[in-house]
Amino acid sequence: MKFIHKSFLKNEVKQWEKDGIITDDQAEKILAIYNIKSDENSSILTLLAYLFFGLSLLV
Repeated sequence: MKFIHKSFLKNEVKQWEKDGIITDDQAEKILAIYNIKSDENSSILTLLAYLFFGLSLLV
C-alpha cells in the first residue's frame, strides 16, 4: 500500500474512532492489517526517508 493511501486510511480510522463508529482496539486491529503504526512520528520519518532518497539520486 502506498504511503499516501496509508496516510488516508490512518486519518479515516482516527475519525471513525472519534465519531464512535469503532473502538480503540478495533482501530488498532485495522491499522495492523495494513502495517500502519498509530503514532504520528512514523509518517514524518517516512517522509524524511523519501526526501533523503530523492536527494541521493541527485548527487
